[in-house]
Amino acid sequence: VCVPFGTLEDSLRALAAHLGPGHLVLDVCSVKVRPVRALERLVPSGTAWAGTHPLFGPTTLKLNERPLRAVVTEGSSPDAEGRARAFYEALGCEVLQQTADAHDRCMAESHLAACFLAEGLINAGFRTDQPFVTPSFRSLERVMAGVAAEADHLRAAVYQGNPYAKGARERLLAALLAIDRSLDVPPPRRSAPGARLPDTTDAAKLELTNARTDSDALDQALV
Repeated sequence: VCVPFGTLEDSLRALAAHLGPGHLVLDVCSVKVRPVRALERLVPSGTAWAGTHPLFGPTTLKLNERPLRAVVTEGSSPDAEGRARAFYEALGCEVLQQTADAHDRCMAESHLAACFLAEGLINAGFRTDQPFVTPSFRSLERVMAGVAAEADHLRAAVYQGNPYAKGARERLLAALLAIDRSLDVPPPRRSAPGARLPDTTDAAKLELTNARTDSDALDQALV
């Protein structure tokens, strides 16, 4: 059932009258907790079903990345899950098996996080056509291009369809704000020459900062 997350339940209701014991019903939504509940509730008893997520689509297929991967989550029975796995393996996919809950937690900290950051960069006007950029920004540029090309219904699934989406967004925003606030704090004063710093992680960072400052000064003198 290859439909947007928001129309899955209506599609399953329309499909129900045509299903029988010989069928296997799979969904391909990029979130899994809510689709699996819908399959369990709306697929008629006696018809096999399983929640699945092929981790590729029109945009990523253009990159020709291999291996293709697919996730199989809970099904109506172990046999249905095995048939779903065999279906994807026959297509040449590497198949991972997870619970729907574990899948959505993982997606909130991977797909959602990447989309959220990339969308922020795009909306803030960060350009990808600068005269020169660092390799790290090239990696972000690829994510930004992927997010810009994704369909609106996928965005809705990523942000609204995942029960862990809100928590992941809040954690990420809180961390970014904390980093931003820390950048406004004046750097600690340097210790006197020869003074030994306490053996702590913060002290080690300060020692490294001081060493880099000395290195920069020497570099400038040499230039």
